[in-house]
Amino acid sequence: MFINLIGFIAFGLGLIGFLNKNQTKLKVIFSLSSVLWSFHFFLLDGITASLIQLAMSARTFLSIYLPVNSKKITFIYTILSSFIFLMLMTLSWKGLMSLPPTLAAINSTFAYTRSNLTKKKAIL
Repeated sequence: MFINLIGFIAFGLGLIGFLNKNQTKLKVIFSLSSVLWSFHFFLLDGITASLIQLAMSARTFLSIYLPVNSKKITFIYTILSSFIFLMLMTLSWKGLMSLPPTLAAINSTFAYTRSNLTKKKAIL
């Protein structure tokens, strides 16, 4: 029951995040949501998903202070983030079930590098 409650709260925060038009508020709320999802997955013994959610939370929070403005930096950021997610998957591999959270994290990385908020929401 407690594990489900954490998941529902994380889901609710994600929905609230989508209602914001302010980039900073959106990123703070998504970062908090990712921390809760990480805890939720950890309690369910989904170590890969938990580690990736923590990395995504850090990435989202840091993006408030380190905005990606040029295409070159965006490309490097995307490759570096994807590499980190792949390394976390490799370190916590538990079979094919480790693959979906990694692919989802890489997809969200492409969303966060978009400058248009509407495009970000569409990809996510």
